[in-house]
Amino acid sequence: MSARFYWMATVQILVVMALASIYALTRVGPDALLPVHWGGDGQVNGYLRSPGALALSPLLTLVFAVALPALARFTPRAANLERSATAWRTARLSLTGMLALTHFVMVGRALGYPVDFTRTQPLIFGVFMILMGNVLGKIRQNDLLGIRTWWTRDDEWVWDQTHRFGGRLFVAGGFLLLALALWLPPFHMRGPGLTMAVLLPVALASVVRSYLYWRVRPSR
Repeated sequence: MSARFYWMATVQILVVMALASIYALTRVGPDALLPVHWGGDGQVNGYLRSPGALALSPLLTLVFAVALPALARFTPRAANLERSATAWRTARLSLTGMLALTHFVMVGRALGYPVDFTRTQPLIFGVFMILMGNVLGKIRQNDLLGIRTWWTRDDEWVWDQTHRFGGRLFVAGGFLLLALALWLPPFHMRGPGLTMAVLLPVALASVVRSYLYWRVRPSR
């Protein structure tokens, strides 16, 4: 992915998010209370006035899009991110896409559409896990992105092996999350609770595997 394509796609996503927010604001008015946070059971537990609620995701997405590449320039291993520039940009664009889709779900609910957040949230995150899993093995050792245990930060070989394993695990976890979100009946756990039930074991397995790689490091 070229830098030009990344920035064009990012700007287009931000423009669409802003237009969706403006349209929703004209429909619901400035005094409406809109949900902005959901608990582990999928129930709303946080509200904001419509101007703040509709501006929150676009502003957060803009901050991530601008701050991450700027911050990367000042990290000790900035050159490694340049060596894996395509994977680095793909990861950032995946995050931007996840934030945008979540925003569109919120806008849809604000406009009165029957969007089931407990189903759409794990679907969105499942796609994000698949995309991230596909680039994890291509990311070089760095200080911003990846499975950053003590062992991976200390040894490049351990980093590479961990991220190849973790990338495959993230892809498998993403497909599992998609399947569960689509097929579980409504009374089963979904939403943030389901997402964490898949993500935490994947992350824990990656950390444990990272330690095992360190223990069997050829130089040891």
